[in-house]
Amino acid sequence: MICSLPETLRTLEVVRSNTSIGAGQANARKSQQTLTPFLLLCLIGFAAFFSSYLRIPVMPLFAATLGAGPAQVGTSNLINQY
Repeated sequence: MICSLPETLRTLEVVRSNTSIGAGQANARKSQQTLTPFLLLCLIGFAAFFSSYLRIPVMPLFAATLGAGPAQVGTSNLINQY
């Protein structure tokens, strides 16, 4: 099939507009939008682990101030780790 010159030019114009910098910017915006929820989940996971690890050394001291013995302090620390 032989294409005429105007059809070929229109085809090249469409290809050029789809591969222009504007299309690249649209793809970059799209990737940033899909990356944001992932970063939010990573931040939430980090905060959860961080708060858990901050509680571990303080919990036995708190139990000891409430009058718990060594076995009870160890048991409460074991329970609070999970």
